[in-house]
Amino acid sequence: MNDPFVILITGASGTGKTTLGQRLAGDLDLPFISRDAVKELLFDALGWSDRAWARKLGAASYPLLYYTFEQLLHARASCVIESNFSPNIATRELQALRVSYPFSLIQIICTTKWEDRLARVLWRVQDTRRHPGHAEYTALSSKRPSIRMAAYTFLKISAYLRWRRMNADLRQDWRLAIEGDIIHVDTTDFGDADYHQLLDRIKAMIGVKTPRTR
Repeated sequence: MNDPFVILITGASGTGKTTLGQRLAGDLDLPFISRDAVKELLFDALGWSDRAWARKLGAASYPLLYYTFEQLLHARASCVIESNFSPNIATRELQALRVSYPFSLIQIICTTKWEDRLARVLWRVQDTRRHPGHAEYTALSSKRPSIRMAAYTFLKISAYLRWRRMNADLRQDWRLAIEGDIIHVDTTDFGDADYHQLLDRIKAMIGVKTPRTR
């Protein structure tokens, strides 16, 4: 029996990892594991308040992410997994899992231009569809226009400062030091043609293990 394959998507925040992962998982009929999705389940179960609490649940989401991943590997199920993985920590975790559950790995590393990343960070500030547990949008739900405007201005400034502080992430080497194929994807102007080229490339890499497509 062939080993399962894992498509691991990583990179800095705001580089389109979740969007890409959801689309690939859907087209390949694979389970999709997302750290943000796990974190939002924790918000729903335990509630949400401020950024400190969001960070605490964010840290708690990783053991649950790896636990879910391990159960899929135990069942010899291929999957797509997405997060802004710390290369050192994630390398250790995956190498340990690979000893017990051999799998083939395709790493997709998402990058984007700094201008595009800033625009996405600012867009997230005003996107009220984003889970309120992320602690960025609570004040925007106020019924008073003055409070909503002040909150939006504050969040824009906060997002910009956070972006400047985190912008070094774009230059970070996100590769995990574990054997497997690596694909770099620049999502700055990533369109349908680029996506289908990527999808065809992944299908070719996994060969006969390609699942049914929709």
